[in-house]
Amino acid sequence: MDHKYISTALFVCTAVVIAAISGCGTDKNSASVTERVITVQKLSVELPVSPEEKFGGIRFECSPEAFTELGFEPGDTVDIEFDNGVKLEQLPFLSGFYVKRGNNLLIAYPGYDVIQLQQNCGSNIWKDFGLTEGAKAVITLCKKCGCYDIETSFKLIYTDDREDYSTDAQFANFREVTVGDIRPGRLYRSASPCDNSHSRAAYSDRLASENGVKFIIDLADNDTEIAEYMSAPDFNSPHFRELYGNGRVAAINLSADYGSDVYKEKLGKGFTAYLDSDGALLIHCTEGKDRTGFVLAMLEALCGATLDEMKADYMLTFNNYYGVSRDKDAVQYDLIVSTLFDCFIELLNENAGSTDLKLCAEKYLLSCGLTEVQIDRLRERLTS
Repeated sequence: MDHKYISTALFVCTAVVIAAISGCGTDKNSASVTERVITVQKLSVELPVSPEEKFGGIRFECSPEAFTELGFEPGDTVDIEFDNGVKLEQLPFLSGFYVKRGNNLLIAYPGYDVIQLQQNCGSNIWKDFGLTEGAKAVITLCKKCGCYDIETSFKLIYTDDREDYSTDAQFANFREVTVGDIRPGRLYRSASPCDNSHSRAAYSDRLASENGVKFIIDLADNDTEIAEYMSAPDFNSPHFRELYGNGRVAAINLSADYGSDVYKEKLGKGFTAYLDSDGALLIHCTEGKDRTGFVLAMLEALCGATLDEMKADYMLTFNNYYGVSRDKDAVQYDLIVSTLFDCFIELLNENAGSTDLKLCAEKYLLSCGLTEVQIDRLRERLTS
């Protein structure tokens, strides 16, 4: 256990409860019922908190491994009380962003060094909750396996081992986008070609070079982060380095709050930079999944794609990383669509006050600061 992060831990055992929990602690495909002896009715831990800058969340200074050793597990629900009086009740504790837009969750995402409180595709909750430097919070177990069905229904885990994937393109989540009226050779999406934290950067970079990518909109990083990537000993992305050196990378460092003014302003600057350039465009974030997923869905709508085409392109990412497809598991496929992809469409509809996808995209881009002339040029660059 990582004791240095934990200031106080309370384990209050007031009874021994024999609980029959269907599916809890078993394989999700198993129909058996596991009988457990639960000896802890109240489990609490007090932790220091700090702001998570990228997405506006809250870091709890405890590693996922240490938090699990304390007795918390993804699939539990928890209550959180901050020392300024803000209280959150019955929050899901999950291993991924398996909640709808605007909902809070405690998350132990693979690769995160600490557990975090996040609002999925939402606002800066550190600021919203009025937290300041030196703040602390108490996390209390609300219900063991309280959201176990959600955790096991999603349970999306991938590896960073190239040998576990059939092709370089699948490993890099790299693909050409040609839905709607988008023509071949104009638009690509992928995992990051510069951030090698998932061992995919060199593969994305090589594929971008082979496919003639001449401009990149990097949704995930700022210039400082890119400089750190390029100075790392494992950096092996010569095409990205060349494009960046020639001013052909727009590093716009987005959160996942797609509806915020800051997000829109940054995205508008990225597209403006692309319109001042030429050649094939690559859009990426870290994994090429969520931030990339929203931006691509919006561009696809702008270029006349149907809802089914947009959905199918989005879900190819989940097939690449996790092997999720409608043929293999229609229930899981539809759950991901309804929880994650449908939120993109709802936001576009809300922004435009319409269900006309093309109109939704146009109005969204207007709210990003693009003019009607620029929007027409963007569509023309991708379709003509």
